[in-house]
Amino acid sequence: MAPQTASGNCSKALPTRLDVGKKARVIFNLYLRKEAGMDKAIILTSLPGNQLDLIGGPVCIPYGEGVYRWWNVKASAGERGWSAEGSLTGKDYFLEPVVK
Repeated sequence: MAPQTASGNCSKALPTRLDVGKKARVIFNLYLRKEAGMDKAIILTSLPGNQLDLIGGPVCIPYGEGVYRWWNVKASAGERGWSAEGSLTGKDYFLEPVVK
């Protein structure tokens, strides 16, 4: 997996496991937001097992004492938005790479 160059300071975010141009599988219910950021409008909720195309990112945005790493994604029905890769606490990933 190629290293990602992200905008923003990602030092407190979980290490990325994703790459633009590939697919990610949703592990937990996950919001797809209009823009990167916890305060941005929610477009839909992606359910566990759904696959998302990684079309851009990542962008790291501080929130509280941590950082979320956001990916620009496209859902199977064509909706585009932003989803976080992992938890703020650094304990859980919300997205995992799809390995063929």
